[in-house]
Amino acid sequence: MPGDPSAGGMPDRVKCLHALYAHYLATGDNPVGAWVAEQVEPMACAAPCVSCGQARHDRPPSADEPGHA
Repeated sequence: MPGDPSAGGMPDRVKCLHALYAHYLATGDNPVGAWVAEQVEPMACAAPCVSCGQARHDRPPSADEPGHA
């Protein structure tokens, strides 16, 4: 493949499709990411991706929260 259609800093390894799709969205120059875009867009979600009351992933859960190990 011409150029460097890479994402995730590993040009010689297999990538997850979401990483290639994100690279395409960021640069507009990733043939595999473009193919993924053709397969998944438009993303017509019936509801928001998150709702009130869902767990937060920007910090570890506190000891009194569900999901704390």
